Amino acid sequence: MSTLFYLVRHGETASNREGRYQGRLDVPLNEEGREQARRLATRLAGVAFDAAYASDLSRAVETARILLEGRDVELRLDPRLREMSYGRWEGLTAEEVQERFPEEWEAYRRDAVATRIAGGESLEDVRRRVAAFAEDVLADAPRRVLVVSHGAALKTLLFALVGLDLRLRGRFVLDNASLTILRAGGSSKPRVLRVNDVEHLGRPLP
Repeated sequence: MSTLFYLVRHGETASNREGRYQGRLDVPLNEEGREQARRLATRLAGVAFDAAYASDLSRAVETARILLEGRDVELRLDPRLREMSYGRWEGLTAEEVQERFPEEWEAYRRDAVATRIAGGESLEDVRRRVAAFAEDVLADAPRRVLVVSHGAALKTLLFALVGLDLRLRGRFVLDNASLTILRAGGSSKPRVLRVNDVEHLGRPLP
C-alpha cells in the first residue's frame, strides 16, 4: 500500500524575514508564521492523518501543533528532520557569508551536495538522514502522514523519495507554510501531486 506524504515547511520566523541562515538555531515562529500555520490548518481540516512527524526545532514543532490541534494524532519529534546545519553561517545573511567566507561560499555554489560547511553539514549528509527517516515511515505504511520540517531538509526529502538529483534543488522553491504532497511506497513509482502549494496564504500569482 502506498503512502501520501504531506510535507509542510514551518511558518515564517524573524530570521526568514531577514534572509538569515537558521540551520540548527532554534528560532521560534513570528506572529505571521503562526497565522500562516492556522490558515494551513483550516485547509487541511478534512484530511485524516494516520501519523505525524516533525523536526524537534521549535519552529517546526509549533507549526505541527497548530496543524494537529483538536486531532487525536500523536506528534512524533524526529531529529532526522532538523534543518541542514549551516555551521558558522548560521545567523548570517548570504551577503555576510560571501564577505566573511568567500572561498567556502564559492565551493558551496559549485557543489552544495558534497561541500560541508565548517561546523555544519553537506546536502549529502542531510540526504542520508532524511532518506533513513523515509524508509522507517514507509515500513510502517501509514495511508496519510504529515511531515513538518524545514526548507533544505524537506527539499532533500522530496528528492530522496522521488529519486531526483540533488543538484537540481535550486530549480525548486518551498515557501514558509507551503504544502507539498507526494505518493510513495507500494508497487507504483513515486508521484508528486503538489509542490509549494500556498493557495491558503492568499498570495497573488507571480
